[in-house]
Amino acid sequence: MTPTPDDEAPDVPRWTLVVSAAADLLLGLIKPVLDAPKGRQSGSTGD
Repeated sequence: MTPTPDDEAPDVPRWTLVVSAAADLLLGLIKPVLDAPKGRQSGSTGD
């Protein structure tokens, strides 16, 4: 098992990618909820 450059990238650990992906998912779920009270209660995507 030889380590690949991706596995040995110290400045970009795997958990940062997970956190980044989780943040994107949360933003995708939260943003429509925050926008809803402003009068946008339809499930349309995009601004």
